[in-house]
Amino acid sequence: CIHNTLELLFEPYLKKNLLVQDIQTIEKKITTVLTSQFKEYISKEDLMTGNNLLTFEVAKQYVKNFLDLEVKNILNAQNKSLDYYISSQENKISFIVPIKFNNKSIDVKIEGIADRIGVLGNKTQLIDYKTGSVVSTDLSFKSWDELAENPKKSKALQLALYGYIYLMQNPEINDFVSGIYSFRNLQSGLLQLTCKRKQVTAEDIRYNFPQVIGLIVEKMISESYSFKHNLEAKY
Repeated sequence: CIHNTLELLFEPYLKKNLLVQDIQTIEKKITTVLTSQFKEYISKEDLMTGNNLLTFEVAKQYVKNFLDLEVKNILNAQNKSLDYYISSQENKISFIVPIKFNNKSIDVKIEGIADRIGVLGNKTQLIDYKTGSVVSTDLSFKSWDELAENPKKSKALQLALYGYIYLMQNPEINDFVSGIYSFRNLQSGLLQLTCKRKQVTAEDIRYNFPQVIGLIVEKMISESYSFKHNLEAKY
């Protein structure tokens, strides 16, 4: 519901510099838009009671907190005379990666949905929204192989994958960041991919990510590798 609500709230403001006045207008629509999203799953009567009401109020506060952060982002951009806008939302992106395995070439299709593509100055921002808690260590890694081998780096893997698809679709882009806004950790701002404590660049992603896909595909095909359910997973 939060993803859809943000998409609807920001839809009228795509491809134009965001202003503080825009956020003030958006804030007045939070309850109406969020209610309409909840009502797609539960009745209005059920929404007003018990856990449903609590969930609704938490979601509304998440959206309000995010808009407060956007005001700060807008003011920071204006102070530096930088453009700050959303170019697109909820984009389905895909790319075919040729992978070599056992002297054979395999075309692997990778895809995802980018919650938001934005611009800050000359930098393109690929942003993923997370309602759960994400911290900087979730997006940091010491080697690219770790993304394929360490289940605890699943969020970093997702960001790198989305970043790779988008960058291969847009070869002209070089100033780029792939990051997460965690609604339970908005005080940390946009959490970004880092490798060996350095921000991951467009060049890093384009050059290194195919080997990550190769390792994952190799595991999937290998008869000696067995898949096991992650006992920590909530499904």
